[in-house]
Amino acid sequence: MGYFKSNAGNWLRRHPRLYTLYQQNVFRKITSRLRGLPDFVIIGAQKSGTTALYLFIIRHPAITHAATKEVQYFTRYFKRGKLWYRSNFPTNLSRHYFYKKTNQRLLSGEATPEYIFFPTVPSIMKEILPNVKLIVILRNPIDRAYSHYHHNLRRNREPLSFEKAIEVEEERCGWERKQLIKNPYFIANSYSHYSYLARGIYADQLENWFKHYDRKNFLVLTMDDLRKNPQRVLNQVFDFLGVFPFQVKNLQNLNVHNHKEMNEDTRKFLVEYFRPHNKRLSNLLQRSFDWDK
Repeated sequence: MGYFKSNAGNWLRRHPRLYTLYQQNVFRKITSRLRGLPDFVIIGAQKSGTTALYLFIIRHPAITHAATKEVQYFTRYFKRGKLWYRSNFPTNLSRHYFYKKTNQRLLSGEATPEYIFFPTVPSIMKEILPNVKLIVILRNPIDRAYSHYHHNLRRNREPLSFEKAIEVEEERCGWERKQLIKNPYFIANSYSHYSYLARGIYADQLENWFKHYDRKNFLVLTMDDLRKNPQRVLNQVFDFLGVFPFQVKNLQNLNVHNHKEMNEDTRKFLVEYFRPHNKRLSNLLQRSFDWDK
């Protein structure tokens, strides 16, 4: 083991960028007890603009990023423990120094879009982050599903056509969903990768979250609004987080991929499939969503 450690260390030193990242990771772990927990979490939905929203938010002078955008603690790395989670956020000393210098609190947060969808996350998160502010950004579930499918194609993890993939979704994901409910530590890869339609049933997911958190903890946004008027959406976010107004420059769409048009008959089928779910969402949130009216 000593031989491998020595050689691994030598290899890292020959790659300065990786060695720097390694050192940073070690430092974060060593100082994890001196770090706080996140003030906000963007919980989803996947393929709905979470990356762009997060990158825009952390441009605010009083908001800083986590070690990585998607920490995935509550879905994949919960066994690593609370100190590991803390290691991803700023030290209390840096927050104190920022406050003394600016008279403003320094906020930090992460964005893991799987959180909204995994049924066991709200109860686990509530125990660790009882007062956290939760940001949700939603997208037309049809476009979200198709974007999700092409995301898998680009990663060579989807051998099926889109039509076949949504036909066999329950067959692919059902067993893992049941296992996950029984055991929150279960790594549900198929449930995560192939849940094209289920991820778009937002009413079910939000109802689950509302069982654990008061609605005042939530800010629900849409990808359409972020594209049309990103600064107005950011103003909502900054007000929700309690930081001073800030004009973010160079607001352009990020992380956008183009793909061929969906089959017209498939889209018509999905319009009808999601219609009752979208109606329930509108009733739940008391707002209209102009998706495939």
